[in-house]
Amino acid sequence: MLLKTLFMISITCFLWWRKNIILILLSMEMILTILFISISSMTYMNLSLNSMFMLIMMVVGSSVGISLMVAISRLQNSINSSTIWTLTFVKNYYNNRPNPLHP
Repeated sequence: MLLKTLFMISITCFLWWRKNIILILLSMEMILTILFISISSMTYMNLSLNSMFMLIMMVVGSSVGISLMVAISRLQNSINSSTIWTLTFVKNYYNNRPNPLHP
């Protein structure tokens, strides 16, 4: 019951703080930890397999976190995200503009 409540709180926080990447990542880390605890308590795995499963879950969580950070930085035009914005979109903008000299 406690894990279910914590999971619902983490999902709510994950959806509520969608503009703040640090809180999103913390909520996602809490979700992954709760999922790991619930899966490891239901099945009795040995320690090495348990550790490998935790490592895989954390790598997947990090990949999703980096994807979220890039997606949020594309949506916000702040000073902090201007570097990522220019690295990804400036070249595409200048390459896709019509050339006024060639109709």
